[in-house]
Amino acid sequence: MCDVTDWSLQEALYDVAAKQFGKTVDIVIIVAGILESSDLLNDAEQDGSYRTLEVNLAAAAKATRTAVQHFIKNDKPGLVIHTSSIYGFCGAPLAPLYAASKHGILGLVKSYGTLFRSTNIRVNAVAPHFVDTPMVSGPSKDVATALGMVPMSRCVSAYMHVIEDETLNGKAGKQAKVSTTCH
Repeated sequence: MCDVTDWSLQEALYDVAAKQFGKTVDIVIIVAGILESSDLLNDAEQDGSYRTLEVNLAAAAKATRTAVQHFIKNDKPGLVIHTSSIYGFCGAPLAPLYAASKHGILGLVKSYGTLFRSTNIRVNAVAPHFVDTPMVSGPSKDVATALGMVPMSRCVSAYMHVIEDETLNGKAGKQAKVSTTCH
């Protein structure tokens, strides 16, 4: 287990991978994310109502920075793939902090992709719609099913495309002009 909001634990994952597999990391896929609704009338800063931003955006920024540091330290090319969402391209009235975090992911990808364009470090994103996973359950699954669920295999294909197409850098979903959205 790793608390993705903890910088030192993210750094430690590279040592764990090296010890476990005897190799350094080449690809970092950032998929940690949560969806918490906020009660606009009754939330308070101390109640954890901003955890969605901490996990989905701040931790993703930390993961990108630790990955880039790893690639530079090991003088090797690397790839970071973020997981955004279809809600990175539009609003989500019932989950505004989630949508804001996924918009933020797209900003990170565009910015880091531009920053590292002259290196062998690529930063991209996949932006799935509702994916059929245990995270979508109960009444939420009914709504997601009505809107259209995406099988995990389509998302895996999108990640594989980003891995294989070395021309992609700083791209997300529709911008990549490829099937990096899973819908």
